[in-house]
Parts: sequence; C-alpha cells; structure tokens
Amino acid sequence: MESSIKTVVVGGLSELVIDDSSTDAEFYSQLLCDESFRTHPVVGLPDDTVWGLPARNRLRKDSTQVLYYGNSLFDVWSCRLLPQQVVCLSLFDGRRALREIAEAVAFLSDCNYVAADLKVRYFLKVINAFQSGKFVDLKKYPTAPIQTFQVEDYLVENSALRLRLDAPLSLILMPTDKCLTDCTYCYACRRPIAEENFLSLRRIEELISEAKELGVSSVNLDGGDFFARKEHMAILEWILNAGMEPTISTKAYISKEKAAKLAELGLKWIQIGLDSTRDMCDRLVQRSGYFDRTVESIFNLTNAGIRTRTNSIITRESLPYLPDLVDFLMTLPLSDIKVAPAFLGIYRGDESLLLTADQKKWFRSTMEEKEKQYPTHKINWECDDDIIDADVSVQNGWFRDRPYCSSGRTQIVITPDGKVTTCEQSPQEGVFICGDVTHQSIMDVWNSDALKEWFEPPREEFRGTACHDCVDFQPCVHGMGHCWLQVYKMQGRLHAPHPYCPKAERPTQRWR
Repeated sequence: MESSIKTVVVGGLSELVIDDSSTDAEFYSQLLCDESFRTHPVVGLPDDTVWGLPARNRLRKDSTQVLYYGNSLFDVWSCRLLPQQVVCLSLFDGRRALREIAEAVAFLSDCNYVAADLKVRYFLKVINAFQSGKFVDLKKYPTAPIQTFQVEDYLVENSALRLRLDAPLSLILMPTDKCLTDCTYCYACRRPIAEENFLSLRRIEELISEAKELGVSSVNLDGGDFFARKEHMAILEWILNAGMEPTISTKAYISKEKAAKLAELGLKWIQIGLDSTRDMCDRLVQRSGYFDRTVESIFNLTNAGIRTRTNSIITRESLPYLPDLVDFLMTLPLSDIKVAPAFLGIYRGDESLLLTADQKKWFRSTMEEKEKQYPTHKINWECDDDIIDADVSVQNGWFRDRPYCSSGRTQIVITPDGKVTTCEQSPQEGVFICGDVTHQSIMDVWNSDALKEWFEPPREEFRGTACHDCVDFQPCVHGMGHCWLQVYKMQGRLHAPHPYCPKAERPTQRWR
C-alpha cells in the first residue's frame, strides 16, 4: 500500500521575517511583482477580518526553529518558523482583526502600515497553502474551535531554518507483513517474518507512547495490511487515545460491525483499494469476489461516519476500463478518489504492468475529461512520463522541482520485527537498516550515526560518479536529500546521481 505520507517545506516563510532588512519600498515592490500573491484571495480580504488558528494543528519547539504542523488526510504538512514568524502567528488569536495585526507588525518591524499589511497577507497566503492548515474565519464560523499560545514558550536562541528536525513528525509503522490479497503490482518487501518475531503488543504500545511525547502527529499503518494483524484494534485504539492521526490503506473487508467499532474508537479517515471494474479488479488482486466485498465495505464505512477514499492502481491490462471505473466510483459515497499508474517495485512485477508513453497520454486525457464531467467531485490523479520517455528539458525540470526527501529528516519506518529503515519501499536488510527498536528507543535511532549517514552521506562514498566532484553536492545530496530507492532501482547501487539529475545515467528500461 503506497504511503503518501510526506513533509512540505515552505521556502517562502524564510523570507517573511518581521525585522526584514529590506526597505518598505523594496518589500512592497517585491510582493507586487509576485503574480501569485497579487492575484491571491488574501489580498482582497477586508481589514476587519478576524482569523484564528485551528485547534487541531500543532506547535513544536525545536532547537533552532518552531514547527507549525498538522495532518491533511494522508499527508503531514509542516512550516518551519523563525522567532519573528512565531510572533506573527501568535497574533491570529481570534480577537484581533487583520488591521490590528498589521498595526502590531508595523510597530514590531519599525515599518509603515502598508508594508506591514502586505507582510501579514503574504504570511496568510503561505500558511493557507495547506488545506488543513487554513486559518479559521471567525466571522463566518464564530463557534469554531481555535487555539492560542504564549510566544515566550516558543522562542529559540540562535534561530535557523533546518530541514532535519530534532525528532520525527511522523512514523510509518508496519505491524505485520501479511496481506489479505496478492496484488500483481505490489511493491511491498514481503520479507518473510514469523509472527512470533513481530514486535510485541507491549513494545508497540511503548513506541506509541514515546511518539506521543515527541510530538509525532501521524502514524501511517503500513505493511502488509494493517487489518491482517490480529491485534489491530488494540493498536489503533492506542494511537487514537494518544491524540495522533492513524492513516490506513487497506484491502480488507470491513463489516457493519467492524465499521461501527472503528468509528467508536474515533477513526475519521480510511483508504480502500478498488483498482478496476468487477472482473478485472478481482484479477488484479487475485481474489475472487473482492470487488463486491469492497463496495460493501465502502458503504459500511461511510454509513458509520468514516470518510472513505478509494485508491486505484492502473496497469497496462486494466487501462481500457479506466473510464468505466471512474464513472462507477462517482456513484459511491466517497470523500474523494485517487488514481495513478502502477510502478515497479524492487521485489516483483515487470514492465508488462507499466503504461507506455502513449498509454500515459491517454490516461491523462481521460482523467482531464472526467474532471470536467464531474466538477463537484474530488478526483486526485497523477501520471508523469517515465524518464525513458522524457526529453532533457523535462528531466531537468523534474530534478529542479523535486520535493525534499523526508527520510531520516522528518520520519522513519519501523518494520514488523522492529528493524528501522528510512523508506517503506526499500529493502529491509543489510545497509538499508538504520536501527532496531526492539532494543533502541525512537530517539536512539534518530540520533544514531547510522541514520545520519543516510541523510548526510560522505562525499567519498560517491567516488567514481558525477556526484563526487559536483559543485552542488552539498545543497543537492545533503540539502534536498538523496533518493536512495530510485537510485537503487535504476542502477542497482546506492551512491550515484539522482535519477532525475542531468548527469545521471539514462535508464534502459521502464521503472517509474
């Protein structure tokens, strides 16, 4: 089950320092030249608008920065804040209007009101980029739960924005390696582990307790299928009671009774796999009757008040059924749907699963048509070309715009028997293992030399490759992060250029 767990780094916030050294005129001119800001709704907000911070979001003080973060369904988002930005955030207390906040910023920044007002609205634009991070409009929703905080509790000395956090924000926890289906496109490790070697319930409870104390907001229950672990309800209850958000993607049958129990525990979201129309879907997961059981599960979950999303993986064989699949999904009581082409894992599958360049073009045109056909439904889809089909300019764009890697910086992965790695798709053995929580705490692993070498590998390890002598080694490998998995999949080794890098070897087979 693909984890879509990720951390978003907002670079724009690093520019929003209240004691900005630029002059008012320079700052004013800079923002008004930014088309995305000039046309943003926050620019036209009345100055008597009163906004507050959603109660569900969190603040955490790290050694050099403050994190404002939370969950948006299957994603973890975070903003890294400097002290001046924390002060600005604190002003959105549900009592002050935008005008009053701008006046306070003008006083603190020793700048004029117009420049301060622009800074505040720019701050709003950046924070509101996250769906679940959006501030609450108290005039529209006067009873909405909000939070306030004391600035003094979140001020740090020697402040600096850093990608690597003092402690993880999220965990990928694999309670089991067992599955209830046998999907043809599966990328899971499937390392055979005897059940007696699984992390004990007591140890899992201890890890959840430690994660709570660290400020972890999300636990992605990956694997294996979470519901294949017999004690899954106890594990889920501990996570929910700890105030963390569990994310579950499953292909299990959920009865009315099970759905009611999950809702009673407090589960709000779930993702369930439905890859194609009836016969093709059953063939892809290699389980007769799966399609009908899953549709029944969807109704059971939604009737219990649990918002349900489907995840559909499209193979070359199932592609012709894509339009009918989307039409059928639109008849179900879903919060949204997710559709994406299959990709190759390390352990199983072959190129016959993957869409060709022409098929991906058809996929994209089909999904664009379906978005127009169903404008009121939330349809999430993605379909990038394979590197083998992309020209150099496109490849350069992918490399430039690739997301920061969260492995070892904001999250870790705990396997069924307690081994720790940095990616849920990576091998669970040898050099990929960074720790073992059967005898180490989460923070023991987080601060270990083994994990540090993953996010800051020595340059010497890249000797003989383009990375070794590259002037951008530090900002690229240590800054953005090195995607070990993609390098390993493409070249069969770890220390080599990122696959998107123009200096990387061009692939000879499809693998995306």
